[in-house]
Amino acid sequence: MTDPDSPLARALATYYGLLEAAHLAVLAWAGLRYLRSGTLGFPAAPPPGGWAAQVLPFLIATAVLDAINVLLAWTFVYGHWTQARWRWWVGGITLTAALYSAIVFCAGTVAAGAWQHRPAGYLAMVVAFLPVIALALLYGLWGITGRFDPRSE
Repeated sequence: MTDPDSPLARALATYYGLLEAAHLAVLAWAGLRYLRSGTLGFPAAPPPGGWAAQVLPFLIATAVLDAINVLLAWTFVYGHWTQARWRWWVGGITLTAALYSAIVFCAGTVAAGAWQHRPAGYLAMVVAFLPVIALALLYGLWGITGRFDPRSE
């Protein structure tokens, strides 16, 4: 198991921050496209026939919450690099939010049939997210095994 302050841990935290920067850019681009055309594309490429009217508010709300979580992710990455005492609780919030959002997004888009229509785009998002899953798992293991004790910092 890697030390929370190891080069691997720093690389995973940095990757998370960079991925969230790309995520924010994609969300902004998708938001502008939605405002101009009323349609969603990548990252929420629709299934054949488009998204049901009831799904659009859900996807938009998820995007807004994801955008807010980007700020928490960047705060966590900064705290991770500076070894701030608060990095652990901010990391717990942001990684939990990212995992939750990814699971809900995947479940909804798979159930709607979007993955079958555009598997490459959705699979690319899964592959890009794998290091974040690794970071979240390591983060949990560090907490469970006592590798991080905020009283000792």
